[in-house]
Amino acid sequence: MKPGSIFGHEDLLLNIKRKCRVRTLTVCDIIYINRPDVPKGFPKVEIEKMTAQAKDVDLDAILDNISK
Repeated sequence: MKPGSIFGHEDLLLNIKRKCRVRTLTVCDIIYINRPDVPKGFPKVEIEKMTAQAKDVDLDAILDNISK
């Protein structure tokens, strides 16, 4: 991931239970956002854009690849 990258937003935007945890290889700053706080942190147009992109993500396939 690059500085400023976001992850985990698919779960928040699609209102599904989080399926994974995160570990880092280096020290980094993490901002944890709870579902009710998403509208406070992102403009509405960005939330709509991320939601549309998240619908195209096959989370189960990603998790299957990670667990192999």
